[in-house]
Amino acid sequence: MSFAQIFLLYLISMALAAMLDFFWTGAVSRRLCAPPDETPVDIRTTSAFILVFHTVYAAGLMIFVIAPAYDRGPDSMGYAAGTGIFFGLLVYGACALRGLVFGREWSWPAALSDIAGGGLIGGLSGAVIFYLSQIVT
Repeated sequence: MSFAQIFLLYLISMALAAMLDFFWTGAVSRRLCAPPDETPVDIRTTSAFILVFHTVYAAGLMIFVIAPAYDRGPDSMGYAAGTGIFFGLLVYGACALRGLVFGREWSWPAALSDIAGGGLIGGLSGAVIFYLSQIVT
């Protein structure tokens, strides 16, 4: 793959993971574990964190999920989805467990929901980006 193809897949993976994350947080996780008193959110801080997180997450997805799956050959979508699930569980799990330790308003249902969402986001992102990598090359 050329640098331009890798960069295109990176940008798509960043956008896809962010969209899936917004969906999971807004549609699923918020309903499962929203605090009774809605704490005001600083939109600039939250937006900056989301941008930085998904920039780093997409890089990790490309390095640890897509590149190894691509090297295994065109029949590796299951591998990309499986390693994507594992990658998502690890990354979102680390964030959720840190939030559980240091966040006053964080709860076990919120942490478990975040970890489950991370697995889903990682698996879907891995499969979709791997599929697109086969089309782009």
